[in-house]
Amino acid sequence: VQRATHLVRNPFNNLVSRYHLELNRNSKDLEWVSKHPNSPEGFRAHCKEMDTIYTRKEEQSRLLSNDIRTLFKGVPCHAEVFKYVQWHNLALATTKRLHLPTHVLHYESYETDFNATLQKLLEFLDLEQMGEAPTFIKGKDYLHYYTINQRRAAMKLIQRVATPETWELLKHYNVEEYGEDYNYTEDNHNEINGYMNSSMLLYDDYDWNGLRPKVKKAASILGYTKDIWNNNGISVIDVHDWIELTAEQRNAALTLGYTQQTWDDAIPEWENLPLEIKQAELELGYTEKIWNDESDVSISYHWDDMTDRLQKVASTLGYTQQTWDADNNATAVDTKN
Repeated sequence: VQRATHLVRNPFNNLVSRYHLELNRNSKDLEWVSKHPNSPEGFRAHCKEMDTIYTRKEEQSRLLSNDIRTLFKGVPCHAEVFKYVQWHNLALATTKRLHLPTHVLHYESYETDFNATLQKLLEFLDLEQMGEAPTFIKGKDYLHYYTINQRRAAMKLIQRVATPETWELLKHYNVEEYGEDYNYTEDNHNEINGYMNSSMLLYDDYDWNGLRPKVKKAASILGYTKDIWNNNGISVIDVHDWIELTAEQRNAALTLGYTQQTWDDAIPEWENLPLEIKQAELELGYTEKIWNDESDVSISYHWDDMTDRLQKVASTLGYTQQTWDADNNATAVDTKN
């Protein structure tokens, strides 16, 4: 396993969907079906029965604290809510323990912008789209199955049981913070993935000797040495935009937990550049202002048309003839005269 996608669905819609599974399982039990119609009333009746059953067991359990048992009150199907949160807790713990780059997907993002969501997923997986994507069928919203007070109680329970990482994924459904009619947006998705990649997936706290072989190889591909890594230094590849990276370098960056967005956001400021890199960038026409403004310098010549000095400068910045020409892809200009 090299990377993971983590799908999150609104917890309230998720619970009702699980109730629908129970309806399917018991579809031949006419007595059960008569007591549990496919409606908010049927869902509430089912939750009341389940809460009664689990409450007896929970009162005897030494694994649940008193404050959690107190938070169960007023939450329909509270055991299912607990399972839902624990699943995300364990999933995040597993990807973190395995040092897997993880892309977070919220089900709602397919509804708000299907094409952008699909492209980001394909980019993360380093896959090309083959053919036209099928039409996405929007799921139903079941928030009306709950009262506002029930949703508030459920979110308090979720926050108490969730790890900090899990809460970052789920707090966007919080009635208290976002209001009763909160809608998921693409900005929330970007915020969450930024948090995931910056706080959970990178290896900043690891010593070079503590890196797994695969991770160390990826770091080496990105220009890191033991000295640069252990001293939180900057490699020559760090100053390149994602679009300038080779396929091998992009895969290495993904191994370290980057996405295109977090890679480009991490390009260092001019004042933090090592002297050798700063001098090389000056040779190519960059100044501190141009660099920090993220402006481009027009360079329109191929490798073979460069002076030996400029070729050496480009090599200092991690370019080869192939990557230089692919990056500039412009009409050759004779700079040797």
